[in-house]
Amino acid sequence: MLRSISIAPTAAGDVTDETLKLGPARMLTFLQGVSDPVIRALFAPLGWSDQRLDAAWSLLNELKAATKVPSGSTLDPVTDAIASCKAWQDTGLIRARAMMQLVLPEQAAFMFHDVVAGAGTEAVLNVSTFLQRRKQLENGAERKASRKADHDALVVLEETGVTKEAIRQLQGFVDTVQTVAPAHPSRLAEADAKRTEVLRKIHAWVTAWSEMARTVVTRRDQMIKLGIAKRRPRAKAKGAVVTPAAKPMTPPVVIQPAAPEGSVTTPIQQEVSPDSWAA
Repeated sequence: MLRSISIAPTAAGDVTDETLKLGPARMLTFLQGVSDPVIRALFAPLGWSDQRLDAAWSLLNELKAATKVPSGSTLDPVTDAIASCKAWQDTGLIRARAMMQLVLPEQAAFMFHDVVAGAGTEAVLNVSTFLQRRKQLENGAERKASRKADHDALVVLEETGVTKEAIRQLQGFVDTVQTVAPAHPSRLAEADAKRTEVLRKIHAWVTAWSEMARTVVTRRDQMIKLGIAKRRPRAKAKGAVVTPAAKPMTPPVVIQPAAPEGSVTTPIQQEVSPDSWAA
């Protein structure tokens, strides 16, 4: 049985906040890739197992718990709402975006093209933007031409957990932030600190397992599936090949040398450049 391992977080200052925010998405991609039976078989020498998988998911659950307000908490409603928006942004929004990009990329571009994970009120704004654009998919007048695909996207979102009940909860969080002034902003700072600590653990996990994966996975397509390599950009279409014009040949000029009277001479050919013609 695999013993419990305490993951040491990446040291503060070693990576930027932007890099830390990418950790959960990188971990989800990695876990999805290792679910491939072929890749999973390659991981045998690394000690990969169901317990390792569970440990990874525990980190993601820990991230969610880091910003979840416990029952009986004395946090004010705004802090609670902001923390809830942040927690959903780091889990539910990632799942929704990943699945949409997989099956309906055009609708995904509309929903998420400028959504960047943020802290505090930035997370609330992301949730608010998501809800507004989801409503546009449902009945937006300007999206009448893509209505069928948009409604298919709503089904996909629901399959990822964006149910009617979830929508009501998210809208309630947004409304709370917009209508109630926060009473204890320091509490939010504490929640952010806990979340950052978990993000450092996730970054450490992804970094370590990515490094180990490269020792057993050599095929580029499998590395891409794990998220430890990127697709090469497609080569640009080549235009017609332009062949440079051939240099014109210099016509020979026959020079008749002077010869004594009565002797037989042979003409000598000498190349003269075009400049000499003009002269």
